[in-house]
Amino acid sequence: MVSFRKFTPPWLQFMFWIFISGMILSTGFRLMLLVMNFHLIDRDSAEFLFLSFYHGLAFDARVISGVVVIPYLLLAFTWLFKWQPKWLVRFFSIYFMAAFAFVIACAMSDPPYFDYYGSRLSNDILTWSDNPGMMMELLLADWSFIPFIIWGFMIGFLFWYLILRIEVSCFRNPEPALKPGTKAGVLFLSFAGLFLGMRGDYDFNGKPAVTADAFFSDFTFINQLALNPVFNLVDSYAVYKVEYTDDETAISNARKYLGITSDLASPIARKVIPDSVESPKNVVLLILESQTAYKTGLYGREKGLSPFLDSLASISLLYKNTYTTGVHTRNGIYGTMTGFPTLKGNRPMQASIGNGKPYAGLPLTLKNLGYNTAFFCTGKKDFDNMGGFLSFNGFDRVFSQADYPMEAIFNKWGVTDHFMFNWSLPVLDSLHKQNKPFLASFLTISAHEKTALARPPGFIPTAKKDDDQRFQLADWSLKEFFKLAEKQPWYKNTIFVLVADHGFKVNHVYDQPLCYHHTPLIFFSPDHIQPKSDDKLSLQIDIFPTLMGILKQPYINNTLGVDLTKESRPFAYFSSGTNIGCLDDEFYLILGGSGKEFLFRYKDEEETNLIEKYPDLVREMKAYTLTMFQTTQWMIQNRKNGLVGEKPGE
Repeated sequence: MVSFRKFTPPWLQFMFWIFISGMILSTGFRLMLLVMNFHLIDRDSAEFLFLSFYHGLAFDARVISGVVVIPYLLLAFTWLFKWQPKWLVRFFSIYFMAAFAFVIACAMSDPPYFDYYGSRLSNDILTWSDNPGMMMELLLADWSFIPFIIWGFMIGFLFWYLILRIEVSCFRNPEPALKPGTKAGVLFLSFAGLFLGMRGDYDFNGKPAVTADAFFSDFTFINQLALNPVFNLVDSYAVYKVEYTDDETAISNARKYLGITSDLASPIARKVIPDSVESPKNVVLLILESQTAYKTGLYGREKGLSPFLDSLASISLLYKNTYTTGVHTRNGIYGTMTGFPTLKGNRPMQASIGNGKPYAGLPLTLKNLGYNTAFFCTGKKDFDNMGGFLSFNGFDRVFSQADYPMEAIFNKWGVTDHFMFNWSLPVLDSLHKQNKPFLASFLTISAHEKTALARPPGFIPTAKKDDDQRFQLADWSLKEFFKLAEKQPWYKNTIFVLVADHGFKVNHVYDQPLCYHHTPLIFFSPDHIQPKSDDKLSLQIDIFPTLMGILKQPYINNTLGVDLTKESRPFAYFSSGTNIGCLDDEFYLILGGSGKEFLFRYKDEEETNLIEKYPDLVREMKAYTLTMFQTTQWMIQNRKNGLVGEKPGE
């Protein structure tokens, strides 16, 4: 069958050809999905097709290696002891038939699932798995599924036949006489190959291939094409699920918490009509890297690191008790743009399940109101699928490292904030000249930990610590940007919004440090916003509805955010990779990933766990927080996060 058979025993030939056949099968299914959705490919995305198939090999390898690994180990063991009965080989042939039947079933379910949801196969395809009768009824009721069922059986039978043919062909070859050293070499090389396949990556300094690796471009379908349906299905079960109560109760309670009485297509959607509609204003949204409240002078903790931000806050509408949705940039972008919190442990801009329908958040809403939309970042826009997610959710352009001159690249994060701001001004001027309002959002980088400190002309740091100097640079860059912006013709008709993407490690009093979440939230516009400092609890997800209230534009709020100028919330809530946090004006509740719960008086950084002392408060905080997370989960899974009409059912 192959020339290398004199160096490989029959069982290893069997494993090899099963693996190769599985890889070819998986690539064929990816090609089928491409052909069925070729209308989603345009001239710009076509150049990434090869890379999509290339990245897809990693996911296919992880799946097929997972199928092969147990037979490989057992057959290798029996080979070493020179005992390998025919019934054992036939048993594994049957095992492969069953395993690949599952692979084929997933692959054939994937195209109709993608056609319906706009995302790859995930665990919500088994919504009615507890009622097989209903599941089969729904499956057979839709005639579009029938061809896939028929093709699945045909491919399955052909592949089963191939497995038997491979078995017969390999085991009719004689066992090669191998020396002990050769045997050891054969085992080492074959196991190394299998190990690499299970990782899906040959870089041992990194992690095995994960879903995030599929999001390498700005094109949603190209990214999703790289995924393997079996991998995606299994991976979807690893996402944290909130099951505090049943979904109907959670949604009902969320509506009560948010004061919703309307009955639109989404259960949390409510139409907002301002007292008076004003002419549109530009919006400049600055998402500041690591801008924790603990590093500003606004809270009396640090002095001299952010003099410009502090002075700007004094003439702005400042919400001092604002908390970010998570501890990563992806959480900050997602929460700010969509008005939804991040589920614990979730990577929301990369999760396939959350990319099936554009969010009715800030960029898409303003775009539908006639705004031009642009996003600027210093580095590569494929970081955490940022470019793909933002383009899919309402931004016309995402400007990044690829758009800047090579000589301006400062470090691994791209250009400096100072360069990005200066480079953006002609772009903003061109948007202004189109006689349309614009939304321009910036993601800064200066304060990011462990980065080289840029020293643009005019910047003279005075702090001793490297981290503090980075915060001084971030503040100086902001000041220089506002100096130039003030001279632009669009300045006076612009609302500026400043918030952190997440916080920064300052003190780790608690398992989920508040310094990673607490941020100032600033709305600034001298001609349109009255200065005020507000201490109410607020969240990053409140930026969108609050800004819409300031702009005085009618819209439908289909988010969990509230307009802070008119509404308030009893608790602030957020999450990290392992924990969920909730706080009021005095207490901080941590719902640990281990299942243990903590309640602290956080303003004095007390470390005594008061969980047993205030059971009623804990129950109330927990109910509010988990209700909001469960409602978020339901909204995303059921694709209710998009734009809705003004009437029920629209």
